[in-house]
Amino acid sequence: MQALFADHDLRDRFGDNAVGNFGVGEDAFIHRKANESVTADALLTIDGRWLAWDSMRHDPYVQLVGDYLDRLPQNAIAVVVTYHC
Repeated sequence: MQALFADHDLRDRFGDNAVGNFGVGEDAFIHRKANESVTADALLTIDGRWLAWDSMRHDPYVQLVGDYLDRLPQNAIAVVVTYHC
């Protein structure tokens, strides 16, 4: 952990939560990173609910989005919209 915090490039890559990133088992780490790879700042559900990352803590939000996407019908189409304001 000290090496991570001492190296600016590694700290930029992994953030300040190194224990949270690496202090879990391998399966939990891979599952969380897989969910993070498909998590955007907000999610508009099929039933019209708008869920935003700032409405809850990071890990529960990432888990919620991953679980939601996993439960979608196989013929559902997910669209990622990037916007700047």
